[in-house]
Amino acid sequence: MPFTKYFCTKGKTKAIGITVNTVITMRAVLAGIMKKRILSILLLCCMVLTMLPAPAFAADEEAYALPLDMGGLCEHHPEHDETCGYIEGTAEIPCSHEHTEECHSLITRCVHAHTAECYPAESVSENADGLSEAENAAPTECVHGCTEKSGCILQTSDCKHAHGKDCGYAPASMGKSCTYVCEICNSKDSKTRKTLLGAVRPADTQYTYTLHYDANGGSGAPPSQSVKSTEFYVWVPISEKIPTRDGYTFMGWANTRTGKPIYGGNGGYTECLVVHGADMSTTIYAIWEAHDHSWGEWTSNGNGTHKRTCATDSSHTETGNCSGGKATSTEKAICETCHTAYGELLQLTKTVITTPPTLPAKGYVGNEYMDEALSGGEAKAEGTGVVVLGSFRFKHNGGGRVVRPGENRMEVLFTPDDTEAYTTAECIVTVTGIKRTITRVPEDVVITDKPLGTPFEDLGLPLSPYGVMVETNTGASFSPIPVTWDGSNYNPNIYGEQIITGELHVEQSRYTDKLEPTSTVKATARITLIDDRIFTPTLEPPTYSKQLYGGDLCFLVFFDKYLSGGTATANGETVSGKFTLDKDQKIYGHSLTASTLLQAGPLQLKVIFTPDNPWRYTKAECTIDVNVIPRTFKEATTGYITNKKFGTPFEELSLSDSFSFYAVGDENDPNGTGSNYDMPVVTSWDASTYDPNSFEEQTIYGTVDRAELEKYFTIPEGADLRAVRKVQLHPDPAETEITQPPVFRWRNGDFTLPDNTIFTWRKLQVKPYNDEVGTLVGGMAKVKGTDIVAPGTFSFKEAPPFYLRSAEEHEVTVVFKPDDTRLHKPTETTIKINAIKNTIKDIDEPDPITDKSIGTPFEQLGLPENVCINGVDGAWRWIEAAWNESSYDAQSSDWQTITGTLVLGEDDGRIFQQPEPAVTAAIRVKLTVPDSPPTVTTETLSGGTVGTVYSQRLTAQGTAPITWRIDSGTLPAGLSLDADTGEISGTPTAVGTATFTVKAENSVGSGTKELSITIAKPQQYGKVSMGDYVYGETPSTPSLTDWTGDGSVTYYYTTTNFNSNGAKWKNIQADTLNAGTYYMYAELGETENYGSFTTACVEFRVLRAMPTYTKPTGLTAIYGQTLADVTLPNGWSWMNSSESVGNASTAAKKFKAKFTPADITNYNTVEDIELEVTVNKANQAPLTIQGADGVVYGQTLALTTTGGSGSGAVTYRIDTAHSTGEATIDPNTGVLTPVKVGSVSVIATKAGDNDYNDITSAPFVLMIKSAPPTGKPKYTKITTGGKTLKDAALTTEGSTLNPNDGKLEWVDDKGNVLPDSTRVEANKTYKWRFTPTNTNYTILTGEIELYHKSSGGGGSSSGYSYYTIKATAGTGGSISPSGNVSVREGRDQTFTITPDKGYAVANVKIDGKSIGAVKSYTFENVSRTHTIEVIFMKANGNPQTGVFVDVATGSYYEDAVDWAVENGITKGTDDTHFSPDGICTRAQAVTFLWRTAGSPKPETRAMPFTDVPVGSYYYDAVLWAVENGITKGTSETRFSPNMTCSRAQIVTFLWRSEKSPAAGTANPFADVKSTAYYADAVLWAVKENITKGTTNTTFSPDADCTRAQIVTFLWRCKK
Repeated sequence: MPFTKYFCTKGKTKAIGITVNTVITMRAVLAGIMKKRILSILLLCCMVLTMLPAPAFAADEEAYALPLDMGGLCEHHPEHDETCGYIEGTAEIPCSHEHTEECHSLITRCVHAHTAECYPAESVSENADGLSEAENAAPTECVHGCTEKSGCILQTSDCKHAHGKDCGYAPASMGKSCTYVCEICNSKDSKTRKTLLGAVRPADTQYTYTLHYDANGGSGAPPSQSVKSTEFYVWVPISEKIPTRDGYTFMGWANTRTGKPIYGGNGGYTECLVVHGADMSTTIYAIWEAHDHSWGEWTSNGNGTHKRTCATDSSHTETGNCSGGKATSTEKAICETCHTAYGELLQLTKTVITTPPTLPAKGYVGNEYMDEALSGGEAKAEGTGVVVLGSFRFKHNGGGRVVRPGENRMEVLFTPDDTEAYTTAECIVTVTGIKRTITRVPEDVVITDKPLGTPFEDLGLPLSPYGVMVETNTGASFSPIPVTWDGSNYNPNIYGEQIITGELHVEQSRYTDKLEPTSTVKATARITLIDDRIFTPTLEPPTYSKQLYGGDLCFLVFFDKYLSGGTATANGETVSGKFTLDKDQKIYGHSLTASTLLQAGPLQLKVIFTPDNPWRYTKAECTIDVNVIPRTFKEATTGYITNKKFGTPFEELSLSDSFSFYAVGDENDPNGTGSNYDMPVVTSWDASTYDPNSFEEQTIYGTVDRAELEKYFTIPEGADLRAVRKVQLHPDPAETEITQPPVFRWRNGDFTLPDNTIFTWRKLQVKPYNDEVGTLVGGMAKVKGTDIVAPGTFSFKEAPPFYLRSAEEHEVTVVFKPDDTRLHKPTETTIKINAIKNTIKDIDEPDPITDKSIGTPFEQLGLPENVCINGVDGAWRWIEAAWNESSYDAQSSDWQTITGTLVLGEDDGRIFQQPEPAVTAAIRVKLTVPDSPPTVTTETLSGGTVGTVYSQRLTAQGTAPITWRIDSGTLPAGLSLDADTGEISGTPTAVGTATFTVKAENSVGSGTKELSITIAKPQQYGKVSMGDYVYGETPSTPSLTDWTGDGSVTYYYTTTNFNSNGAKWKNIQADTLNAGTYYMYAELGETENYGSFTTACVEFRVLRAMPTYTKPTGLTAIYGQTLADVTLPNGWSWMNSSESVGNASTAAKKFKAKFTPADITNYNTVEDIELEVTVNKANQAPLTIQGADGVVYGQTLALTTTGGSGSGAVTYRIDTAHSTGEATIDPNTGVLTPVKVGSVSVIATKAGDNDYNDITSAPFVLMIKSAPPTGKPKYTKITTGGKTLKDAALTTEGSTLNPNDGKLEWVDDKGNVLPDSTRVEANKTYKWRFTPTNTNYTILTGEIELYHKSSGGGGSSSGYSYYTIKATAGTGGSISPSGNVSVREGRDQTFTITPDKGYAVANVKIDGKSIGAVKSYTFENVSRTHTIEVIFMKANGNPQTGVFVDVATGSYYEDAVDWAVENGITKGTDDTHFSPDGICTRAQAVTFLWRTAGSPKPETRAMPFTDVPVGSYYYDAVLWAVENGITKGTSETRFSPNMTCSRAQIVTFLWRSEKSPAAGTANPFADVKSTAYYADAVLWAVKENITKGTTNTTFSPDADCTRAQIVTFLWRCKK
């Protein structure tokens, strides 16, 4: 069939009239796009066209030129006639082939285009012209069904029939065209289609062509496009709409899902061809390229959705629904993604309070009720009986306060537990307010700073609006309450305290609503007027408690702290103040603060008494006597001089006059073990033993001024009183210079070179190398600038060996090394060494060539490439040789010599040179003559076997070819000789030996040889089979398989895999052979028909047997041992000897052992045998008592122990049999209480536990020392002259002496008792001495000025300013002094705080500011008024029921401390203090963590750290922390328990104790780097709300972690 072939171009179609059979080539073909889908469409089109009539499709008029119209029919030429020449073509003859089902196939391809009716109504957008563009919309309402009628199912031809003669098919032929051309019709419409062969296509036939788009995994594909046309195909423009796909970039459209994009996109076609075919539609697919998105932030769309845009490709967006968050009745939910409000408000059920809560009916004005005070109350859902669960609280802060007398209305708010279901509700609760009653004025007004004569109105009493503080019946205090003072009893001229009262005026205060007026409670003022007279105190001198020793440095032993006791009195009163040493006094002409040495003997010290009240009392002075005890000289100590040079004269040694020695004091000397001293007492040094030219250590002695030394020290008789100096002179080597350079000489064996000459590339060194020897001779060095020769040796500076590579003169550095480097320094110089090439002496002649025949070409002689040359000194080298061909005659059979020239390469030329004349190489050659008669070279022929193929080739030497024949004799029957090859072959048929002569012949001659062949019987064959057996059991029996023969069989066994020299297998018993590997073979005896045969060896084994054994019993071990410590009988061993035996136990434990029999050759070793071991207790480590070696009577001493093992308790006891003193000791705590002065021996015992026996320590001996009494005696002040000591009435009764039982007497400065009749002098101090009856106390002395007589009469105002310090103390203790204390400007004032029994200091406030719980406080350099207030609390010693005074109510750590105490994590630092701001050590930190974990017992007792002592409170905690990966210590061997723990370390410990959970992602802290070891721990702690940092942006990782912080971290983690 003829068809028009179409060539398609973009936007235009052209046709040319050429004939094709079944192919239409479309635009895609020209474009090179041969996709399968296009081909399928084209082939389908072709198949359809073959089924259509054969019209002629005309082209556009713009097409190529065509022949005249072959149809030509129109209204003007309706019929063909002869004039137009038209001849109709021959119709084709139809094919007789009938199609069957195999000739057709069904193609299902839906051509239905979805419309809006196919989609749900809500998925159609408002602006949609057709299909909805909503993402993921599905045409769920489409009712289209695919049928043949709809064009979706097409039956296509798939016939494989080929036309031929058999089916009768003949194609049609073209007729003659019509020549008629109608001018009229052509002019009407130039585009009128012309027909071919008279067939016309109806002009009104319309076809619908549809282009579908598939987003191919994306979304937003363009809608399908339909075009109607009468044409066979159409071009459909590509939609400009671009689909989207998350994570991908759109590349264009393709004809398949995985094809290359050819439409749209960047540079693709803008149109797509749709061809009339089965469905008249085409689908193109979106092609995507994956990319990595860089998403921006999510932003709200305002409709409950949010989106984000890719920063890389803004055309890519992602949309999602808002989610997360929780809506309330007042606020919408916040989306967890875009953080924007969305959704609706929560609708709640209204709550109604049906029963309001209650409060006490009456309350004091000013009281404030907390939420917890609200009791009862009920709320229900409005309109129902449903009770709403929840809680009541006051609506406002301070809403529970009683503000006025009478009715107080308080707003109460009810908050439901389920705030997402119910609303809050409010109600009113009323309380009647009442006033408090004043019960007392707790503090008196104290005035002590007014002088005598002060009028009442000038006393400064607090007046309105100021007043006093009052206490009420509820314990509450109110201040100020105005007072009207009663001055009727005030006397301005009385020195001493006066008391006046005042009336309280509540009505004038601001507390009229809170307090009831009172007329019964009065305010009190205590007034003491100042006496301006100044007195000089009488002193009772103190004692100096430090023992002084000769040689002590003054500035190290004279301190005020060593002054004890001493009193000052004036006018019969004790004057407070302090004693100090007069630092300006001179001792040996120097002050006390100088570095002067004390001399032995008595010494008097001046002491100054400074009164606390300098306005009333003057300073006073006294002296005290001390005795300086001399120390004892023991020995001189050696001084060293090591900084002097060799040759230093004696007078330049810088020997000083300092004498270094060692001295000791008596048993009371704290330095009794000795001290070192240096004193300038050396008068001269002995130079007689000094040698300035010696390097050895020398000793020099000096003479000491003994008399000067004895002022300070006792020198025993016979003491070596010489000063000692050790002198070690260090070298000072002299500079040297080489005056005569050495000469280098080199030889190799007997061969020598001239001086300073060497061959190139030879080892340059001063030592032998094989036969080569190099030496440096004749050199000389001298001390620089002198003629003194310095002995030494010369060597090369560069590390030998080294080489001189070029043949020239080289400058080489040589070094002179002195024999004694202490005397002389090394030096160096250069010498010139000439490097020359070695001269070739001769050449070794190669082996002659004799294996080449005449006529051998020169290049085939096999001449050697290299020859061996020899130098003049015997050195040799292989050198390439160039052989001279001209010296060779290939036709000569005589000996000839071929010469060669040496070819020296680059390396060769650096080492060797040719002599004059040059030497040449030579090799001798003799060529052989060919053609010789044959000589038979075969000496013997191998034997054969009857029935076995035989083959053996004869050999001969001679000129080929050689032929063979039997010259005499015959071959064995069955064998023959090949004349050409000389091979004897065949199959022998008879046994015997045949002898014959063979003859070899060639053109030159022949040769013969007599030979013989022996034919033997055939051998037998067989294989031995032998099984394994167990030693001691019946042996296996050997057998023979595959046996070919009839002879006898004998079995043998061997220990090697070799079938000879074996032992016969006969009478083998169960134990004949030891266990092992053996080999069995058999010998088959010769018979008439067969020869003998020995089989190959076969392996068999005698297996080891299992032994019998008896388990050992009675095995014992000790706790802490391993199985290696448990001895087993012979043959037994442990499977794991390093295994621990574990804890001690009365029940035996089982461990696995191994039994090895004595006969290991024949018996197996048995493993994993369980043996029983009884583990006994171990002895503990030595136990040692630790503590001070002495205690003062009246004090206590706490002893502790170190060492021991296990968990047993330690108890203490006194060894009275070995004690001179007496004491009691708490057996459990080790606290020792002295009873009697003397030595006390203490013994500790640590009880055993499950794993350890008891252990007792060695005795610990300590001294109980006498205690000094305290206090002062009582006496009567002398006020007039003429009195005696008796009138002073010195007594212990009523005194402050403790103890007060003893002897009290007046004594003089020497200690003599003064009689009572001694007259008392004015302004003189008298010494008293108190000797206690209790010998556990020392003697106490003091001084008193009994009678003070002023030098002037009367007094006047001093002119000083005074300030008042108001000192108050609450219930539970006192402060001294108390009240209003007057202090002169610039002076100090100390206050002492004393709690009552059962109380403790809770807090002290200075000027209203808390300073904590202190026991005393001093105002220094007073320059204004102050207040000091003390608050006490009950302290019953039980912090779990009491209160820590330093844990403030409402502090962030209050609940954490309570939790820590309740759970046994801490008990505070004492009974009443937790010390929240105290630092936390590493030991405390791991102990807190360990206790929080329940104090688990560590699995191991092996402590890796040397600084964690056994028995320490944190020992188990550290082991547990290491086992659980919480810490590895500060090094491999140190834990550093006392090191302060930082905040970073604490959270890291806590994080690791929680098994290092996942960290948070948000890091709010600028000081926590992501690479820090604690980074994950801090982020985890923030995520778990354990910490919020020290500020919003800082965590302070390196700051010390306080005790408050660590318990808070633990509490928040565990709650």
